[in-house]
Amino acid sequence: MFDRIGSAIWEFDQNFLLATPPGDPVSVLYRPLPSTGLVSSNERARRLMEQFAHAGMADDAGYALPLDHAIVARAIQAFQAGEQCFVDGIRLDIAGELRCFHIALSFPIAGVNSGTVVMSATDITQQRREEADLQAARRHLEHASRAMNMVHLARSLTDAVSQPLTSILFSGHAALNWLDKSAQECPELAADINRMVVAASRSADMIRQAREYADSRESQLETLILKDVFQSILPRLEGELTARGSGVIVDVADDLPNVTADRVQIEQVLLNLILNAIEAHDDAEVRSSIRVSARVRESAEVMVSIEDDGAGIAAEFIDRIFEPLFTTKPGSIGVGLAVCRTIVEAHGGEIWVSESRKSGTTFNFSLPADGAIEATEPVKGWRHNAASGRLQ
Repeated sequence: MFDRIGSAIWEFDQNFLLATPPGDPVSVLYRPLPSTGLVSSNERARRLMEQFAHAGMADDAGYALPLDHAIVARAIQAFQAGEQCFVDGIRLDIAGELRCFHIALSFPIAGVNSGTVVMSATDITQQRREEADLQAARRHLEHASRAMNMVHLARSLTDAVSQPLTSILFSGHAALNWLDKSAQECPELAADINRMVVAASRSADMIRQAREYADSRESQLETLILKDVFQSILPRLEGELTARGSGVIVDVADDLPNVTADRVQIEQVLLNLILNAIEAHDDAEVRSSIRVSARVRESAEVMVSIEDDGAGIAAEFIDRIFEPLFTTKPGSIGVGLAVCRTIVEAHGGEIWVSESRKSGTTFNFSLPADGAIEATEPVKGWRHNAASGRLQ
């Protein structure tokens, strides 16, 4: 029976634990075979012990267990405390390869398996590697998200500050011209105004340089299969979905055409909108899955919709929801949806919000399908196309 289990299994007499001598923690616990009270083991356990032996990690009898004295000490404490089982983990360097094992021990139960300890060791190395890769991808995505948000925030601030600086410069030059024509001599006032004009000019130059830097990144355009994009981002959201008890249902039309776009930027749009939907579900009376769909519009565009069952958006905020620095969420700086709008419009699309069929909100955005338009130049930065409107 044990040979069909995907873990290494050993069955010992309970003295296996009680007879363990004290010692400093070591990588692998060596134990002469006769003194272990080994009753049986499966094929995976025997292969694992062979690997220990080939790596020079076993005793003269070719025997070793994936344990150290520290784990055994904790297991004995659990056994003496009347626990029925004990779980732990260990990392072993086997012939230069770091391997991770999940260890579980089942202790004797009177009248059931009296006197028998069953131990399992499950190799979770690949699982840990995949988790590490996923964490690295999440960190990379968070870094890219912060960078995009800061670029957009910088651009929004430069737009907001440029106009008053221009007014200061205009008023300063007008005051200097007035003083030149005035019969009264006010050298101190003229010097103060001149310093104000010089400082404002310097500030305007710095803002102009910051704006040029923010707009300097070129998008990396490629042909995207949106279904593949969905499949690549959903694993990155598993932690958030699990923590909040939500799920995502993806519905992609079979005849959905490809789009030409910057993959990182479109992933950012999807992640921002799906994360907003996840947060919106915190206020839902009945929590259901978030619905993500992709369809073809009559205008030869691909339309993506993210629908939630949250509390919705107040009517007075609909017109401002995509404005930079506008937010209805405590602790937010109000750039996420503005970034989405800028990215979508830079790709020749539109973004808008509508009511869901039952309750909540649906965010929609469209992108030109391949063949609908010809992209002659890469899209610069995440520049907002002020001439284009948006549906509401």
